[in-house]
Amino acid sequence: TERAVGCNYTLVTSRQQRFVETTAQQTKILPIKTPPAYHTNHCLSKELRAFTNKPSSSSRQRYNRLKKILRRVGKQELTFDELKQILSNHADYPSSICRHEYEADQRSEECSTTLASIIINTSAKTMHVAQGNPCIAKYKEYFL
Repeated sequence: TERAVGCNYTLVTSRQQRFVETTAQQTKILPIKTPPAYHTNHCLSKELRAFTNKPSSSSRQRYNRLKKILRRVGKQELTFDELKQILSNHADYPSSICRHEYEADQRSEECSTTLASIIINTSAKTMHVAQGNPCIAKYKEYFL
């Protein structure tokens, strides 16, 4: 199916997790081998990179920040509050993980803001969703 724009979808069950990366005409499924899973706005698969624009410096910077934080944590299971703190991170401003609308308005290049934050616990079968910036917004819990 053709799409107007590419996106990244994260599919999870208690047994497996996958990223589904798409362009307007291509799809690539990537297994997630070691949770916690993280992704920003650019394609990670080599096959799809040929069909997409150069990733924004913000997307790469946010991805590398997540990678650095999660490497430091290692394989320990993170609590909801620890994950919320990571998603609320403002380091590397203005390309921080948690981006604010007023920051985007002040910049003509790469104007973007954090629209929502989602934390899924496959063991507990819960999904916490915050509409807007995770540093401010309240998370609402959904049972899966």
